[in-house]
Amino acid sequence: MKKNIKYLSFLLFAGLALTACSSDDELEPIAPQQGKKTWKVTVGIGKDTGMETRALNLDGTSLKVGWNTSEKVYVFKDEMMVGTLSPTTTTTNGIVTMTGSLDGNGYTAGEAVTLRFPRETIDYTGQDGTLAAIAQKYDYAESITTVKSASGSNVSFNNTSLTSLQAIVKFTFDTQVKLVSIYSSMMSEPITIVPAAATNTIFAALPLTGISTVDYVISGVDKDGYPFTITKSNIRMQNGKYYSADLSTSNHPSTVDLGLSVEWKTTNLGTSKVTEEGNRYAWGETTTKETYTLSNYKYYNTSTSKYTKYVTNSNYGTIDNKSKLELNDDAASTYYNGTWHTPTKAEWAELNSENCFLALITISGSKYVLVTSKKTGCIGNAVIFKWNLSYMSSTLSTSNNNFYAGFFNTSGNVPILLAPNVNRYSSFPVRPVKEK
Repeated sequence: MKKNIKYLSFLLFAGLALTACSSDDELEPIAPQQGKKTWKVTVGIGKDTGMETRALNLDGTSLKVGWNTSEKVYVFKDEMMVGTLSPTTTTTNGIVTMTGSLDGNGYTAGEAVTLRFPRETIDYTGQDGTLAAIAQKYDYAESITTVKSASGSNVSFNNTSLTSLQAIVKFTFDTQVKLVSIYSSMMSEPITIVPAAATNTIFAALPLTGISTVDYVISGVDKDGYPFTITKSNIRMQNGKYYSADLSTSNHPSTVDLGLSVEWKTTNLGTSKVTEEGNRYAWGETTTKETYTLSNYKYYNTSTSKYTKYVTNSNYGTIDNKSKLELNDDAASTYYNGTWHTPTKAEWAELNSENCFLALITISGSKYVLVTSKKTGCIGNAVIFKWNLSYMSSTLSTSNNNFYAGFFNTSGNVPILLAPNVNRYSSFPVRPVKEK
């Protein structure tokens, strides 16, 4: 069965709906059974308006849909999964008879159960931007049906139609992209899509309830490593529908407001690409060098083997109690004539799971952490950091005279701030920030 797709006036278009209904043969209702056992179940299940399935397939401007015998519908009773159902035949439309076995102490006429398709747990993470993956894993639908009758170990449920829990959107970009992150107030967390290879087309399953007007923030990285951000406001969408959006990635923001105490640069000092580390500096130096050694460190005296500035422990030199970079020793401040600076330990600490969503992603084989704001007025704004890389901070550790680093741990969930096991004369990338 095909559903025609109508273009919306703004940027989206919707497909016509697929509906279906039929009825089962009447069975004689009996009293509820006792004792946990296995029940043989029969039910007719259709697809409600706009419902797509694992047979989802784009054909020109239409979507083909249908039931496959390998598909499963998960059955829940009192929020517990009690079994699965599968189609008895392959169909392209309408109600299909499904059978299966359920656990339970008994089923009473009129008792409600919840049906879910295509997976037991609803989880939109891990999408790869293809329609095939959506059809297999992310085209969620649910319905509530009731027990029609039971006889012996056989139970029949009233026919029902599954209702889609999301819209499916085809995003077409004007350049190839390596990463797309989509967020709206309808989502519990951003949906991050990393295609297998850079592409102009991304399909996304976006959770939606009924007919809704939604604001979306779409951020990502293009094929050349440049960040982009797209904001679309007051988009009217409906669950179970198919839409298309043509988007431009020409907006390459150099800064981002995460709703925290400082504004962040989207890339490291010395580069405009997310995928490049940019310039590296020793702590307290404002120019790059070919090599970074203790002997050529600006604030080290090789004759005394002591540091000459930023000393908080007499073991390392004459104490001056300077534990924060002065602006003339701050690479970011020098680069931007005092308008930006290297983040402090406290400013790095704001990038936590209370303020932001943190997702570990892989772009072109390298791991990154996508940090997306949860703050009102900045929700959906995002910035990307290299995973497992020590970023410079402007705060010195008073215990060992090393500086604190902004560092994302192996799970990618939280930034860890610590004195690195490397000396401050080594080279580090800088991600500038600016006070608001």
